[in-house]
Amino acid sequence: MRHPVLKQLLAACTGLVLQCLAPAHAADSSLSVELNEAVVRLPVDVSLRNGTASSGEMLLTSFKPTGPGPFPIAIINHGRNADRSTPERFRMMAMASYLVYQGFAVFVPTRLGYGGSALPPDVPGEQPLDPEASGACGDKDYVGAVAPALQQIARTLSYARQQRHVDPSRYLLVGQSTGGFASVAYAATNPSGLIGYVNFAGGVGGDPLQHPGVPCQPERIARAYANFGKTTRVPNLWIYTENDQYFAPSYSRNWYRGFAAGGSPAQFILQPPFGDDGHRLMGEGRARWNPLMDDFLVRLGLHPVPPPAPPQASGYATINDVARIPWLNASAKARGYGRFLSAKPPRAFAISEAGYWGWANGSTETVSRALGHCNRVSTKPCMLYAIDDVVVWQAPQEATGGLSALPQDASGGLQQKPFGGSWAFHDGS
Repeated sequence: MRHPVLKQLLAACTGLVLQCLAPAHAADSSLSVELNEAVVRLPVDVSLRNGTASSGEMLLTSFKPTGPGPFPIAIINHGRNADRSTPERFRMMAMASYLVYQGFAVFVPTRLGYGGSALPPDVPGEQPLDPEASGACGDKDYVGAVAPALQQIARTLSYARQQRHVDPSRYLLVGQSTGGFASVAYAATNPSGLIGYVNFAGGVGGDPLQHPGVPCQPERIARAYANFGKTTRVPNLWIYTENDQYFAPSYSRNWYRGFAAGGSPAQFILQPPFGDDGHRLMGEGRARWNPLMDDFLVRLGLHPVPPPAPPQASGYATINDVARIPWLNASAKARGYGRFLSAKPPRAFAISEAGYWGWANGSTETVSRALGHCNRVSTKPCMLYAIDDVVVWQAPQEATGGLSALPQDASGGLQQKPFGGSWAFHDGS
C-alpha cells in the first residue's frame, strides 16, 4: 500500500456501525419504477483537509434490476457543480439505467456538501461547509480534498454490501469529473472486491468560465495520477473528449501517460467533440459511450446485454390524433397530452384506466419518469401511450367499452389528477 493516509481513512470509515436509516423522499422527481429506485439518508463521518472531522447525513440513491439477485454492485461518483446546492440529490440517470440494464445494483451517493447532503457552516450566516474544498487556485491540495469522497465511497460500499439483493464480493466504480478523480484515487488503495472502474473526464480544479480547458496547477494533478498508477492493479477505462472545457486533451493525455507508466491495465479513449462542452458526455451522450462501456465489461469478463430495440408504432393512432386517446377526459387530453405534444423529444406519455396521466421529457429515462409520474397518483396501473413521435399503445380488450364506466367527480367530469411535466436533471460536472 503506497497511500497510508488514504488507507487509514478508508479503514476508519468501513469500521462504522450502521445506524438507523430513515427513508429520504427528495422533492426533485418521482422515483423510477422501472429502475426500483430508493433513497435513504446514510450517516457518515469525514476527515477534512485541515485535520478536523465532520459528520452528516448523505443522501444515497439506489437502483436495482427486478428480481432477487444477487447483483454485483456499481457505485457512481458525481462531480462538482458551480452551485453545490443543486441538484437536491444526484441520480446520474443515464449511467444508472445502463448499469441496471447490465445487471448491477447501483448506488449513487450525494456526497456531504452537496444538495440535500449539505453541511451547516462553522460560523452562522456563512456558506455551508465544503468538505472537498481544495484551496485557492495557486495553492491546491487535491489529494487532501478528495479524502472525504473516498470515505463516502467506502461508506456507500459498506451499506451496499449489507443489502440482500447484492453480491458483496464484486463491485464496479464509475466517476465523472471530480468523481472520476476520486474513483481513480480509491482504486489506488487496492480495496478488496473492486473489479474495475471507469473514469469519465476525471480531474479537479477546472473552471470553464475563468480558464476554459486549463485546470489550476495541473502539475499537481499529474503528480497525483502518477502516484495512483503505481498501486492500481484493476482494469480501468479513461474517457475524455476533445472539447472538454474543464480539462483540455493536452492535460488528460499527460495525466494518463503518467498514470499508465505505473503499470496499471489502463485504457485511454479520447472522443471527438461533444456538444459545446465534452465534459457533459457521461450525462448526455449515452449513444457515444454505450459501446465503450460494453467493451469494457467484456474486458472484465462480463457479458453486456445489447440495448433493447426502440418501441415501434402500434398503429393504434397517429401522434396528433388526440381524440383517439382512451380513458382521459377532454381536460386531461388538452392539458396533459397537449403539453406532451408541445415538448421536444425525448418524451413519453402514460395513461391509466382510472383517468390519470403522466409525462416527461428533456432527459434520460423519459419512459420510466412518465410511468412514475402516472403511477404515483393512479389507482390503477399506468400504461405507456406514446414515445417521441409515435403511439405505441396497444388497446386491451376492456378498453373498447370507452369511458362510460369511469367514476365521476363532483363536477360531473371524469376523475383525473394531472401529474407530470418537463423535469430537468443535471448530472453534474
